[in-house]
Amino acid sequence: MRIHCRLDLGEAAPEGTVKYIDVRMQASGAKHSPFDSDALTMLHRATLERLCDIDHIASECLERAARRKFKRVDAPLVQNVAKDCA
Repeated sequence: MRIHCRLDLGEAAPEGTVKYIDVRMQASGAKHSPFDSDALTMLHRATLERLCDIDHIASECLERAARRKFKRVDAPLVQNVAKDCA
């Protein structure tokens, strides 16, 4: 037997993305998040707070920032990564 249910959680809030990234960064041992506030807003918009997409795009942003020796992840970088991952 299979039970099927659909739940509407309403619109996702940007604060959820910020908190999720903060928790993930702390779990990785980072003392501070390298994401600028504009980058987090862009990440929220690009992913609609889908955790799988947040993980994927945020990881790619961190990799690209490291390769380019950037200390911070900014909104243009998130936008480029989101475009490339679409």
